[in-house]
Amino acid sequence: MAERKLPRFESEYDVRKMRAMVDIIEKNLGSVYGSINGALFLDYIVVVKSAADLTGILRSDVTYWIDGQIDMGTTSIEVPAGGLTLRGLGVNISSLNSTEDNFDLFTSPVGGSGDLFRSSLSVAVSGTNSKVYALTDVDGTHAIESERVNFNNCTSLGYVDGYRQGLWDNWGFFGCADGIELRSNWAGGFRATTGIIRGQTGGTLFKAGTGLVFNSR
Repeated sequence: MAERKLPRFESEYDVRKMRAMVDIIEKNLGSVYGSINGALFLDYIVVVKSAADLTGILRSDVTYWIDGQIDMGTTSIEVPAGGLTLRGLGVNISSLNSTEDNFDLFTSPVGGSGDLFRSSLSVAVSGTNSKVYALTDVDGTHAIESERVNFNNCTSLGYVDGYRQGLWDNWGFFGCADGIELRSNWAGGFRATTGIIRGQTGGTLFKAGTGLVFNSR
């Protein structure tokens, strides 16, 4: 087998050109890869291929990438006090689904949850008496955010209790029976922009729950 040779840099110009190429790669892949001294790594990504990848005590220092249509069944996602980040590959590619009755998709541990950030995915929770959220903030200082997230045929979006702020941007609400209930004292507020609603079968999209107060924004 012929010996493979590394490319040779003939001049300082070649070195600068290679450095520029690496910079472009890192910039374009910045949402997926990290960089230390020009090295690419995947230490902070967990690829989710089944509900088993979202069970137990989840890490707050990584991004969970939803790889395809995930049947959650009866497996709830417990949002830890340190927070949770979920990303998908697009609303028609990545989704978290369950048809089970009396099921909550996102739940809080004893004491409460931290931030919940999601983007580029869909959620479908359609069982009887089931809901997307059953969340309470651990100390009232965290955020719940959705960017490019669709809710499809959900029985209810459930409740979010005592968070600092909420932000939805570029969201869809399709064929759902009931919306989200916001409870207790929020140090900030809740903003939903650039959304579309179609085929809502009843209920109220945004509801003021027990003791709801927005203190700013």
